[in-house]
Amino acid sequence: MNNTDAKPTILIVDDIETNLQILGTILSENGYELMIAQSGLETIDILKDAKPDLILLDVMMPELDGYETAKLIKSNPKTSEIPIIFITAKAETNDIVKGFDVGAVDYITKPFQSCELLARVNTHLNLKFAKEKLIEMNNVRNKFFSIISHDLRGPFSGLIGLSELLAEDSDKMSVEEVKHTGTILNKSAKIVFELLENLLEWSRSQLGTMPFTLYILDPKEYVEKALILWENKAKEKNITLESIVDTKNFVYADNYMLNTILRNFIGNALKFTPIGGKIICGATDCEDPKFMKFYIKDNGIGIKQEDQDKLFRIDQKYVRQGTNNELGTGLGLILVKELVEKHNGKVWFESEEGVGTTFYFTLPIQNQ
Repeated sequence: MNNTDAKPTILIVDDIETNLQILGTILSENGYELMIAQSGLETIDILKDAKPDLILLDVMMPELDGYETAKLIKSNPKTSEIPIIFITAKAETNDIVKGFDVGAVDYITKPFQSCELLARVNTHLNLKFAKEKLIEMNNVRNKFFSIISHDLRGPFSGLIGLSELLAEDSDKMSVEEVKHTGTILNKSAKIVFELLENLLEWSRSQLGTMPFTLYILDPKEYVEKALILWENKAKEKNITLESIVDTKNFVYADNYMLNTILRNFIGNALKFTPIGGKIICGATDCEDPKFMKFYIKDNGIGIKQEDQDKLFRIDQKYVRQGTNNELGTGLGLILVKELVEKHNGKVWFESEEGVGTTFYFTLPIQNQ
């Protein structure tokens, strides 16, 4: 099952029509999609093109019994991870052990109770989906930390190289050269600090150790406070910062997380807005009356169409230099997406290369 909204699919294998009807009725009435096979050979044929979430497999069948069918399923890498539950009248210990030996995860003896059947089916489907999710998360995190380690090497190499230069040759350098080197050192240090700050916040979010307390907050206060934080950076690039809050509602959010979200979006806009540009940070009533919409609009370099689906994704590397050679790693966007979704809000953007980008996010309003 690839889509969490889809119904789990179960393949029922039995050579007796009555058994198929009984099992099918119980499972379909409880929301499962069904596939049917009446022999082991038919099962193997079906599995060439389909991959159910679970298989209910009868043991006693002609030509190819359940044990041999299970061996073939488990020997195929494409189907080996599908859980198999045997359904049979054979309740001897040796028969049950043999079923586990060929790869079954459970055994239900006939005649069975529908409540027992459903309980075992639900348990093994939940275990399967939990395992798949864990594998997916581990793969994504491994890729993520590989990206982060790569991104850290660049600025750290700069810090080490420039600091060695100052330590060994500062007496041979002019004042202007020392100042220039110090400026580059400062920029590199800020890049490392921003990356580590976002990485630590993301890690706390993943571990569930980031405090989450909802307060009634004035959006105007938080938008203006976030802009003040970036005033000096904006002055360096002669960028105008503007606040437009045209809602009388209050937002219901965690104050630390709201600060973090706004800080990252505004900082991101500053990187990709040219000298003399403009950034507007605002809040307004949303189409959904339960939420407030925030936006951060710039007239910067925009995002190429082919790169737009890489944003907010932990499994994609999207790095682009800012208009003053600032480094953007994309980690801040991944973090804010998680923080917004923690409030049951959503985040999206509109962008046109060479024209600018507007990021949007929603948060619940007071008393929701």
